Amino acid sequence: MSLNTLLSSAYSPAITSEVHSSITYKPLHLHPNTLPPPPPAPPSKPLTATQKRAQKIHQIPKSVPPTTLRALHALWSDYATDLLRSTSSSAAAAQLMASAEFVGARVEVVRSACPSLVGIVGVCVIERRGVVYIACEESGRVRGAGKGVCVFRIEVGGGKEGQGRRVFEVHGRRFLVRPGERGGKKFKGRGMLEL
Repeated sequence: MSLNTLLSSAYSPAITSEVHSSITYKPLHLHPNTLPPPPPAPPSKPLTATQKRAQKIHQIPKSVPPTTLRALHALWSDYATDLLRSTSSSAAAAQLMASAEFVGARVEVVRSACPSLVGIVGVCVIERRGVVYIACEESGRVRGAGKGVCVFRIEVGGGKEGQGRRVFEVHGRRFLVRPGERGGKKFKGRGMLEL
């Protein structure tokens, strides 16, 4: 069956001749008329130290608004509660908290070789290898506390102790590593250390 026979059985002779002529005299392009795709973009390069300083990426803020602190602490509380939900023994909980992230935790400096740091209470906003930056809850002012000379108290969960609330004392000297490296490190339980 030819194309003309098929078209004439379905359409009138005028439409059949019009369709046949449009198909017959249609130009056939031998080369594509679209542009070739652009070459892939080169991979992005990391920022240099000069660019990081110019953009103030690593600059410590002087103060943090209380609403931001509350939101950060609420996020950390959910994280810590989920982390400790499956453990009932204090040794296993201490092992999990040793490798946990502390940014967002409510931290109190309990003991320190530097007397001016004792009593600082706030939310940890930045943690580095040797320093924990704590934003005080009342003023929002950010203060740095050296890990090597301080003992920190961290509370997880609300309510009374033993009923969903756990209190950990963290010796900063044991955590003189970067937070990212601490996640894969295994810590052993040891006795009290002198500052």
